[in-house]
Amino acid sequence: MHKEIDLDFELHAYVDGDLDEEAMARVEEYLARNPDTAAKVRAYLRQKDDLRKFARAEATEKEPPALRALARKLARRLKPGSIFPSRLAVVMPVMFAAGWLGHVAYAPLLEGPEYTNEVLQAHLLTSTDPAEILPLSPERTAKLFARINEMERLPDLHQFGFEPIGAQLIPTDEGMVLHVPYRDSSGTVISWFLLHDADEAEIRRTILHRQGVSIVSWQHDHSRYVMASALADEQLSQLAEFVDRATDNF
Repeated sequence: MHKEIDLDFELHAYVDGDLDEEAMARVEEYLARNPDTAAKVRAYLRQKDDLRKFARAEATEKEPPALRALARKLARRLKPGSIFPSRLAVVMPVMFAAGWLGHVAYAPLLEGPEYTNEVLQAHLLTSTDPAEILPLSPERTAKLFARINEMERLPDLHQFGFEPIGAQLIPTDEGMVLHVPYRDSSGTVISWFLLHDADEAEIRRTILHRQGVSIVSWQHDHSRYVMASALADEQLSQLAEFVDRATDNF
């Protein structure tokens, strides 16, 4: 990545999703050190995302096959992307008793974290096309946590029927954010995000809504957490309560 031509090639391949894991890691590390370039990459992603949304909005049963193929191709290749999530019917485990909700402290937000848009787009795309995200392994999990300077503590949600399906690093103006989506047998996806903050803070859980998605965020010490899903606020807040307590005990 020392030559300009190599940098340009890898950045374009990065937003097209055409790099292998090693090259993706190399680009992500470069973007973490160069926030101005990371901002340009996000702007380029948004432009391509607008094209994909246009193709999806125009798609009908009668339109030419070539246009439908373009929409599918863009949906498969672009990351992060934007789609309008379908309504999901979800039944949570019995242990989500009504009493839990009384312990969840959350309040509505108008804006949320500065990287909310990146979080939302990553969640929406992996909810629709899980193949967009690379699978997890013990070695890769350890490496991703190390890259964001955080202790390895992947939330265990199997008792609620959710299993991690992969992980990725998302460049933002605040730094690299680790994204781990979970999915249950019905196809419902919950996204968990973690960012290391140079400044220590205690911020209670707050919730906001974007494009049919509930987004809960909070911070302990140097760790910022976000969870996103199309679940009802109460269900997602209860999951956030569980994750909050579990990660706080590490």
